[in-house]
Amino acid sequence: MPGFIMCRHIGEAHPHCSRTTPNMGRYRRTPQGHFKDVNSFDKSLAEKLAFIEGLDKKDKIAFYAVLDAFIGKKKLKDALSNVLSDVK
Repeated sequence: MPGFIMCRHIGEAHPHCSRTTPNMGRYRRTPQGHFKDVNSFDKSLAEKLAFIEGLDKKDKIAFYAVLDAFIGKKKLKDALSNVLSDVK
């Protein structure tokens, strides 16, 4: 990634780094030390849960906040659809 120094402290600033490294949230490090893109859409439920469990506490909190927002949106949409269908 241009303009950033890659170190083991992804997304954080450290004294030995001359610049802040980028947040590499969608990427995972391979055993060879390379980064590869993670696409969990077509993964099994167990693999998805393993990805979630591998997150830091702060990232888990953010993930569950987004998940709760989408669940709330779906429940609200379903409730409004039911009310509208009852009115007709």
